[in-house]
Amino acid sequence: MATESEVFTLPARRGRAVRLGKGDAIQIINTHGSQVVDTWVFNAEDLTEF
Repeated sequence: MATESEVFTLPARRGRAVRLGKGDAIQIINTHGSQVVDTWVFNAEDLTEF
């Protein structure tokens, strides 16, 4: 799981998976332009639920 102090920077057209526990949160910041950032969330117990 990611800790509060971890920061990930991703180049365009790349992805990153982060496992979160109940009550955890992430912050996504688009630092270049105003394009939409695609975000998917899956249930680790049932990957058909997203």
